[in-house]
Amino acid sequence: MAYENNANFRLRIARDIFRLVFVPPLALFLSVHVARIRLGWWAPAAYTLSIVLAAVARVQYTDMVQRRQAKQLGARLIPRVVGKWPGNIDVMLKLKKGLRSNGYIYQPYLELFEEYQSTTLNTRFLWMDNVSTITPLSRHPVVSLAFFI
Repeated sequence: MAYENNANFRLRIARDIFRLVFVPPLALFLSVHVARIRLGWWAPAAYTLSIVLAAVARVQYTDMVQRRQAKQLGARLIPRVVGKWPGNIDVMLKLKKGLRSNGYIYQPYLELFEEYQSTTLNTRFLWMDNVSTITPLSRHPVVSLAFFI
């Protein structure tokens, strides 16, 4: 979802939190109420699970749409970094450690670009697209956040 007014980031964050945390349980509540189903002791687990399932469905839907658009355009998707931990948290920590090192702060990025043999990578932190590029001549990565859906 593109926002025209980037200056009002607090409103954007509040809308995102509302959409991610409150809408799935609200939808579950309304559907259970209309169907006259009583969850009883299972209610806390069901409402929590609705948030998780909505997040998984949103990620899967986004992936499907991106694959379909790439196929229609005859393009290929940006290579995704595959970490060992869920949400690429291990990659995030590796890059953070590189910022604190005494050497070249972008060295971990350079290693990722060399590993994936690409000048553009999607690090996909916490299942959100995070596209990084490097120009072949400068060897200085440009990191940008993109495509929040």
